[in-house]
Amino acid sequence: VLVSYKCTNDCVFCAPANLRKHHQEDPDAIIATLQNARQKGLDSVVLSGAGEPALSNHLDRYLDAIRSLGFTKVSLFTNGSGFSKYSVREWMDKGVTNVLVSLHGLEETHDHLSDRGGAFAQAWETLEQLAHSPMEVTVNTCLARRNLDELTELIARVEKTGRTQHSLTVPEWDGNVIVNREEMATYSEIHRALQTIPPTEGLRIHNLPDCIGPATLPRMHPGAVLHHDASGTRDVDSTSLHNRYPTSCRDDRCIRLGLCSGVDRRYLEIRGAGEFSGRALR
Repeated sequence: VLVSYKCTNDCVFCAPANLRKHHQEDPDAIIATLQNARQKGLDSVVLSGAGEPALSNHLDRYLDAIRSLGFTKVSLFTNGSGFSKYSVREWMDKGVTNVLVSLHGLEETHDHLSDRGGAFAQAWETLEQLAHSPMEVTVNTCLARRNLDELTELIARVEKTGRTQHSLTVPEWDGNVIVNREEMATYSEIHRALQTIPPTEGLRIHNLPDCIGPATLPRMHPGAVLHHDASGTRDVDSTSLHNRYPTSCRDDRCIRLGLCSGVDRRYLEIRGAGEFSGRALR
C-alpha cells in the first residue's frame, strides 16, 4: 500500500518518483483498500510509498486500522529518515512486525545514489537499532553500476548486524531510472558482479532472470505469468506487467519460461536483448 508521497531522498533508481509530482495521499482511499484486502482474506500488508512511509501524517490512523482489521504481518519500508519517529518498542506496539531498510552501498555510494548527504548514517543507525529486536529485518539494496564493486563488503557488514535478511534488487525501469539510465548496470555487469559474492546466509536476489548470477543464490520472483490466447497457445513473451522474455529465451527453449522473472520491458526497449542472445540458460 502506497501511504506516502513525501521523501527525504531522491534515489537515482526510484521508479515511482514521478508519482510524487502528480499524486496526493488519500487516507480514506487507503483505509478502504485495507478493508477490502482484509475482506478478501489477506492477512499481511506492506506499507510502502513513492516516498518514506514513516513521513505520512496519517500513519497512525493506518496502523490503528490495520490492527483493528486483524492483519497479522505488517511490514514497513524505510530509508531511515522517518523511523526515529518512534522507538523500536513503539513500532512493535503499533503492530509493525517486519521492517525493510533501504541501504544501497557504503557511505559515499549510498549518499550519492540517494542524492542526500547523511542518508547512509540514518539508514545504518536504523539497522543497528533493529538488529537485536524481535522484528524481522530485511535490507534492500538496489543494484546500480556504482555499488557493484562494493557488494561483498556491504553484504559482510550487514551480516555482522545480526539476524538480518538481505535482498539485492534490480530496479524497475521507470521514473528516475529512465532519467539516470547511464548509472544503471546492465544485466551482464550484474551477472559478473554476483559471481564474486561468497555464499551468505539470508542473502537473496529479486527481480533478476535465472540466467543471471550464480545458481546457488536464492531468488525472489515477482510472479511470472504465462498468458494463453483463445487457441490455447502460450504467450511466452510476457512474464508480468513490467517484465517480458527476450525472443532468445523462447528460441533456446529455456526450461525456466513461466518460472523466471524475465527482463524489464523498458530495459529491453532502451538497451535491447543482445546480451541474452545465445546465453546458456539454466
